[in-house]
Amino acid sequence: MHFASAQYAKDMFVAVDMKTMGGDTLFGFVLPSSAHLLGEGKVAFVSPLKHRLEETPEDKDLQLALKPHKYGLLVNVEDYELLEDDDPFCYMPFKGHSELITRKLQGCLIQSGYDVVMCLKVEVFGRSPDEDPHSVASLVSPDVRSFKVINEMNEGANQLMIGTVRWNVLVTMSVVLTSGKIVVGPNNTTFFPHKASHVWLKKGGEKAMFNNVERQTRSHFDDDITYRKHACVHPRFLKFNTMPVTLATLWAFKKASRGWSGLKLAAFVFYKLYSDDGVVLLKSEVEKYLKEVRPKKDEDDCGILGNLQRLMHVMRDEETRPVTEEVNKELKSLANSIQKEQTKLNLGIVTAEVERVIDGILKGKM
Repeated sequence: MHFASAQYAKDMFVAVDMKTMGGDTLFGFVLPSSAHLLGEGKVAFVSPLKHRLEETPEDKDLQLALKPHKYGLLVNVEDYELLEDDDPFCYMPFKGHSELITRKLQGCLIQSGYDVVMCLKVEVFGRSPDEDPHSVASLVSPDVRSFKVINEMNEGANQLMIGTVRWNVLVTMSVVLTSGKIVVGPNNTTFFPHKASHVWLKKGGEKAMFNNVERQTRSHFDDDITYRKHACVHPRFLKFNTMPVTLATLWAFKKASRGWSGLKLAAFVFYKLYSDDGVVLLKSEVEKYLKEVRPKKDEDDCGILGNLQRLMHVMRDEETRPVTEEVNKELKSLANSIQKEQTKLNLGIVTAEVERVIDGILKGKM
C-alpha cells in the first residue's frame, strides 16, 4: 500500500531543487505546472503546510470522561454544575463582586473533548482599565455566547483563559485529569480547549470559607487594586509551597537560606508591601540589609542590586502602599528581574509538592 502510494506520488509530482531567499537549497516535489513556472524564474515562497483543524470535538458525559483515569478520583462529579451559555454569573460586574467571582471559580473544571483539566489556581481580571489596571480586552463576542475558553500566546506563554463579557480568568495552576500532567505557572502547553469547551463550577464555591489570595503581578504597584486578592486556590493547595510563586510569597521560599542576596532582599521588599501587618516598608531596614549583600558575578543579581540601589534614592522613609510612581518604576523593574527565579521555583519545588499532595489525596492520606 505504501509502495503503491509512493509510485503514484512520483507520477503526480516533479522532483526539483529550490533555493530560498537566503541562498539555502531545498529538495522537494511540486506539481508539473509549478515546476514549469519555477523553471521560468518565478519566485516561490516556501513555508510548512498548516494542518487543517479538526471539527469541534463533542464533549462526552463528564462522568464517562473521567472514569478511565485515576486522576478522575480527585473529582466528585455530583459536586459540580455546568456553566450555561446564558448564566448571569458571566454578566456579574467585576467592580464590587471581584472576590465573589474569584471564589466561585475555585476548583473549576474545563472540558475539551476527551480531556478535562481541574483549575487549582485562577486569577481574575477586570475588563476595563477603571476596574483593573491589568485589564484584558474581551475574549468573547457577547452576541454569540457569554463565555469562551482559549489558550492564547501572550508574552511567550500559552495562557489558558476563560473570557466572559465582564471579566477574564487566567489559569495559573492545574492538573489534567485525563493524563495526570501538572502545570504550575501561566504557560500551559498541555491542554488546548476547543471553541465550545464546557466549564464546570463547583457548587457552593461562593462561600467565604474559600479564602482569596494574591494574583501574580509585575506592574502597577502605584495602584491600590494591584494588592487586592483576586485569585483563588483549591482548598487542598492553600499552602505557600503548593501555590505558584508570586511576588507576595517569594520571600517564604528565599528566607530559608542563610545570608542576604540581591534576590532575597528584593523578595523581602515585596513581602513587606503585600503583608497585612501594617503594610509599611522602612527605608532604613532595606538600607541595612543592602549593606549585608555580597555582590555576585551573576548578571541577574547585579541587575537586582542596581534596582535596589536606585530604589533607595526614590523611597520615602516609610513606604506604604500604593507606592509613588517613582517607586513603582523600580519595583516593576525588580519584578521583571526575579521572574526567572519564580519560574524555576514553580517548575521545581512547587510542582514536586503539588505532585506529592495529589498522590496523597489519591491514596487517601490527605
